[in-house]
Amino acid sequence: MIRAVIYSRVSTEGNRQDTERQTNELIEYANKMGYELVGVYEEKVSGYKKNNERPIFSKMLHDL
Repeated sequence: MIRAVIYSRVSTEGNRQDTERQTNELIEYANKMGYELVGVYEEKVSGYKKNNERPIFSKMLHDL
């Protein structure tokens, strides 16, 4: 079985954008493909930020 993680990101903090829909769709896809989900990472941070300025992304890379 293929092991996988999900990384969902939206660029705006607050109520205007939410990672929930994105995460749910990715979980559904992973289940459909038979992937074993080993982590879900969600972050609200600008796409202009560098990877080292994204704490959740950095945690995901460290965990991998």
